[in-house]
This record gives sequence, C-alpha cells and structure tokens, in this order.
Amino acid sequence: MYKCGWNGCEKAYGTLNHLNAHVTMQSHGAKRSPDGLYSLFILLSLCLIEVTLFFLAVSLLSTPLHPLACVTEGWVAARSLHLGGVCSSV
Repeated sequence: MYKCGWNGCEKAYGTLNHLNAHVTMQSHGAKRSPDGLYSLFILLSLCLIEVTLFFLAVSLLSTPLHPLACVTEGWVAARSLHLGGVCSSV
C-alpha cells in the first residue's frame, strides 16, 4: 500500500500512480517515487543472478569434461557434492 502521510492524511492507495494523483489533486507535496521499490528490485535481481551463476557452476563441475569433476579418486568428489555419479570410476 502507498500511504500519503501528508500532515496526518490517512489516505492509502494500491498503486503509486493513484497515490500521485491524490498528491497532485490535494496539493500534498511532491509526487512520490518508487525509489525504495527500485532498490528492492535491484537487490532481488542481483540475488537471482548470483543463484543462477551458482547453479551454472555446479552443473559445469558435474560434467565429465571438467578437470575437477573426475579426479584421481574417480567420481567420489562429484558424489560427495551430491551431484550424483556422473563420472565413471577410474
């Protein structure tokens, strides 16, 4: 909810556009901006990118083509990471 808060005004709206229409028509200060929401959106986007990169790295490590996936102990290293037995034992 978007609250007005101008000198005790208790009006609240479901959209920022409706709040700004109220603010303009009632002369309740400057239009509000979505700064806080934009920061939250950026934070969530960065977290999504980080999680995506993590799963991409895990999937790359689990392929037999990657030098760290099949070490001298065979597929034990990959299995210990709960990636399954993707490497055949040496």
